[in-house]
Amino acid sequence: ATNYEWQLTDMTTGNIVLTKQRGFQWTDFFLKGYFPLIKPNTTYSIKVRANVCGVWGTYNTACLVTTPAAGARFGNSNIDEASGTTDKFIVNAYPNPTTEILNIDLDRLPENAYVQVFNMLGELVLNEPLNKMENEINTSALSNGLYHLKVTGNEKLLFSQKVVKQ
Repeated sequence: ATNYEWQLTDMTTGNIVLTKQRGFQWTDFFLKGYFPLIKPNTTYSIKVRANVCGVWGTYNTACLVTTPAAGARFGNSNIDEASGTTDKFIVNAYPNPTTEILNIDLDRLPENAYVQVFNMLGELVLNEPLNKMENEINTSALSNGLYHLKVTGNEKLLFSQKVVKQ
């Protein structure tokens, strides 16, 4: 499969709320930011279909998901409870190992966001701005090996991980 398409239907009204496509390397399904029409305490059916060799398959059997009530608390919250401000970001970098394209997804866009890649000698080998919530970083010029990836924004480090380039 080279692409997937999800379809969300509001079970209360029967209306399709959203149809969203994402490439085959997508590993996390973030509701925040992608689906502004999702309502709290509502049941949705979710179906998915795959695109194989340029041909879309049929949707699978739907599963039902009920969103939490408004104000529900989660373990992975972006709210700093001490100050009441939102300052944590969810960042996903994939695939790892990577070959030519490294995807970097953000749950929301910080100010002055950059991805920096350092070799194991600590030398900066790639420095690119992140201007979207879904970013594709070309790593084809990097030699095969182990790298340290940092995502910065809002004048601080948001994410850090080791990445293998093959």
